[in-house]
Order: sequence, then structure tokens, then C-alpha cells
Amino acid sequence: MSFTVPTTHSAPILAATHIDARQQTVPAEGSPFPRLIEHFHTGTGIPAVLNTSLNSGGEPIVESPEQALAFLFSTSTDALVINHAVILKEDQLDTVDTIVIGGGIAGLLTALRLARSGQHVALVEADRLGSGATCANHGMLHSGALYARRHGHIVRHCQQAHPAFSALLGTAELPTEDAVYILPPTEAVEFLFHLDTHGITHHQLTPDDVPELRRSVTTTHVLITVRERVFSSRRIIATLAAQCLAAGVTILTGNAIDRITHSAGRVTGVILGAVEHVPAASVVIAAGTGTPELLTRIASRHRQLLKSRLDMMVHLPAARFRRGLIFAALDPPIVMPAPGGGALSSFFGGVQPEIAGRRDFPVDVIKAPLLLREMDQVLTPGTIDPGRASAYVAGKTDYVGTIHAENGVVNPGCHVIDHTQGDNLRGLYTVITGKMTLGFHASKDVTDTILGTDTPLLIEPQEPTAIPTGLLAVEPWAPPTRI
Repeated sequence: MSFTVPTTHSAPILAATHIDARQQTVPAEGSPFPRLIEHFHTGTGIPAVLNTSLNSGGEPIVESPEQALAFLFSTSTDALVINHAVILKEDQLDTVDTIVIGGGIAGLLTALRLARSGQHVALVEADRLGSGATCANHGMLHSGALYARRHGHIVRHCQQAHPAFSALLGTAELPTEDAVYILPPTEAVEFLFHLDTHGITHHQLTPDDVPELRRSVTTTHVLITVRERVFSSRRIIATLAAQCLAAGVTILTGNAIDRITHSAGRVTGVILGAVEHVPAASVVIAAGTGTPELLTRIASRHRQLLKSRLDMMVHLPAARFRRGLIFAALDPPIVMPAPGGGALSSFFGGVQPEIAGRRDFPVDVIKAPLLLREMDQVLTPGTIDPGRASAYVAGKTDYVGTIHAENGVVNPGCHVIDHTQGDNLRGLYTVITGKMTLGFHASKDVTDTILGTDTPLLIEPQEPTAIPTGLLAVEPWAPPTRI
């Protein structure tokens, strides 16, 4: 039924009228709508309600309860009725100041800093804490020696990181000796020059000082030692999780982020599992290889400046290394002592395949044997047992939108994206750590950006809170554990 609406009656129901209006009536019996309209009439003086499609501008019409909940939490809607259920937005989780997405070292350090600064923080991890690159890496706290030639801008950060790790994470350090660097004679002078330029202490060795290497290697290379500390990445995660809980951080594991919500150019929170909305004034993405996908969902212009790639890793359980062995030339392997005994090896530099998305990636059946073969060629016979080795891949993500990116695909430095720039989205920040060593710097940078302060790099430990073992991931080479 269509009829003309007098001008004097149009003002109270402007949203329902244009030149004319289409009246829809409801039966007096067998429907909840008459009582709804009567109550609305009593409260507002208007004996009608608006019937319109349930969708926001530019979005498709809602067709499921999950979509309806997402609509409720991403718009200014106050309540949603589905059959006999009334869902009020105010009944959901209390609004937190900041949501941190990602339970690796950068996410945990960021959550800890913000909570220590007085914020109510929730940390959300799709799997277990440390399940990404953190628990899969060498655990090496860099001196900066590997980057002195090509990435000198991060050497100072590497040096500053050592007292920060000692203060908060010292109990996670492994007892190791200074690492041995194996330098090609043609590169040794330049390499040592850059070490001296950056004040990196080193000592020269003789071939007899390095029995782990074949004589064919030690007699044809320049050998030096540099202090490269090694940490148990899992112990780091355990320590940070205990400190976060003690600081009041809410930790949610096994919760995938469906999307980040925003309105009028401002972040409003996140949707967990396509249903539950957690409101927040700020959101920090520290999700490693999961970061590009989250930025794709909000059509971020920064997405194209992120490069994710795979690093081939091999764990050697039978090997016993008291120190790291690092070939300074690109492509040869790096070998570092591993937590629980054994050693971890990977290629330094070289071509690493790009990846997209966050999922389980297969081991390269060509590259893994190649890595084992190269180790066998440089190590003294009997040092490793290739038959007991286990291979896996670890993902890493770099931000290449800076002058420091090498060939547009590699940047070992950390970076913080404030999405006000480029995306015109306030309250959203992305943290790219670059490497575990720079976790303190990355978390400080994003915390300072959010709070507008200059927080100390060091974080002093407080009395920790016990954490359930099931919160933590295990190293990729570890045997299955019963939780």
C-alpha cells in the first residue's frame, strides 16, 4: 500500500519517507511485532518502526546470524534481535585500550609495555604463544657482526639489545662460547674493517683452535671469534607470558582474528572467529607471516610493502656444539647450539622463496639435503649424523618500503606502520620485528607511538605469574608433549 505523507507528519519518521511511504501492516495475533510497536509507541510517541534491509553502506545484505553479529559490532547499532535472543553490544567484553594480535616476542613485549604503562591490554594469538617464527629460529642474539657490511643501520640496535635481554630474559640464555666466523680471504679485510668501525670486539684464531671444521676449511679461511649469545626462544616466550599475566594482560590463545573493525576512519576493535567482537581504541598487528593477510582484509596500501619468505632449518639432535659456526659469505650454512642439546643450521642469505598467507609449508626436498651436504663438507667427519636430522621451514616477514631494503626483498631491521598514514585509519599499527634481537626496539617504537611517550628500552622483571603449559608452543623439532 502506498500513500502520500502530509508534510506535518514526515519529520518524526524522516528515515521512512521520501515523497510517499509504503505502509506495511502486521497481524494482531501470532506475531511479536504488535507488542514491539506498542512499546516503541509508548516510549517515543511514534506508532511505527522502520523496516529496512540489514546492511551498512556498500555492504551486501546480512544473510546469517554470523553476518548479523559482525554488523552489530562494526556499526553504531545498539542491539540485535535474533528470534528470541536479544544481544546488546554493552553486554560483550569490556572495551580494552589496545588489542595486540600475535603471540611472538614482538606481540608479548608490546602487550607488556602497554600494560605496564597502565593500559588494559588483550593479546590474541591464533595458535599457541610462540607458534610462529619465534620458537623456530636459532635463538641468536646478534652482535651486529653479520649486518655490519650491508645493514649497518641496525648494528647499534643489536648492541643496545644485549642489556635489555640480560635484564628481562637472562634466564633464557644458553651457556655458549664465542661464535667462530669463517671469512673468505678476499672479504676478510673489508669484514674486519666494518667490525672495527662499529666497535665489535673480535679475536683471531688459528686452524688448530677450530677442530669442528675440516682442515681444508680452516687453512683456507680467516678465522675470528665474536660474542654471539644464544637463547632458548621458548623460554623467552614463557618468561614474557608470565610477565604479561602479572601485568594484567588478557591472553587469548587459539583465537583467529576474522577482521579488524573500524568506523569513520577509526579502529573500533576486532572480530574473533567471525562472531565475537572485542572493542578497543587501538589495535597492534604483530602477527609475523599472518600480517599480510590481515592488511589485505582492510585493503591497506602498506600490504604490497611486506615480503614474507621461508627459511630452511635443520635440527641435528646428535651434534654437540659449544659455540656457533658462521660463514660470513652468502649461502654457506650457519650452525648454532640448540636448546636441549644438538644444533640448528640454516643458510645465511641466498634466495629464499616468497610465501603468502599463514599455513603449514612443506620442506623443500632439494634444499634440505643440500644444506646437510654442505655441512658435511665443512665439518669434521663424525661431527653430525645426517640420518637423525629433522628439517622444517620457518617464515619471516620484512618491510621493504624503506631505503634500507636490500634488492627490494630483504630488510632485517624493525619497522612500525602507523596506518593513519596511507590508509587514513587511526588507532591501527603494524609491527615488523625483522629479527628476534630487535623485539625490544620494535615494541618500544609502537608503544611510544600509541602513548606519545618515550619509554625506556629496558624492562625490569617483576614477580611473575605462573602460566599453563598449554599456552606455549613447542620447538618444531621437539617430540610431541602431552598437555
